[in-house]
Amino acid sequence: MTLHHKPLAAAILGACSAFTYAQQATGDGDKTLPTITITGATEHGYVAAQASAGTKTDTPVLETPMAIQVIPLEVLGDRQTLTAQEAVKNVSGVQATSQFYDFFQIRGFFTTGGRFRDGLQLPDVYGGVDMAFVDSIEVAKGPTSMLYGRIEPGGLVNIVTKKPQAAAAYSLE
Repeated sequence: MTLHHKPLAAAILGACSAFTYAQQATGDGDKTLPTITITGATEHGYVAAQASAGTKTDTPVLETPMAIQVIPLEVLGDRQTLTAQEAVKNVSGVQATSQFYDFFQIRGFFTTGGRFRDGLQLPDVYGGVDMAFVDSIEVAKGPTSMLYGRIEPGGLVNIVTKKPQAAAAYSLE
């Protein structure tokens, strides 16, 4: 369990213990429990708050009227994905169509021109992406892809790379 999940886990554990205590204390058949409000926030997690693939802006995903699915960095790390094909394996309507290249089939259409990196279209003769530099992968499905020019109507896969940091960071796994 990572450091930013511990406060949320403690809040849930406290709520569960308060529930069982209240249930034991009212042995006379009264099932009314006090209201418990759990609040918490995480900086990173499995839910992406914003995606730039659908509107080319940092609009929150909940306010975007398009089918956009974001695979954040934490999901990529927990699943230990080595390729973009492995990353989009659980995205609905998306299948990997090549063993060595990042070609996808989105909603029945092949994405020969629907592969992007940071909003810029990748050439057709492009191998895979190095997942060490990937921050998230955004999959925009349907007519959203028309914002990016002449590509297939099924959708697009946008690979968002990590931004440079002021301080050096190192990791080894």
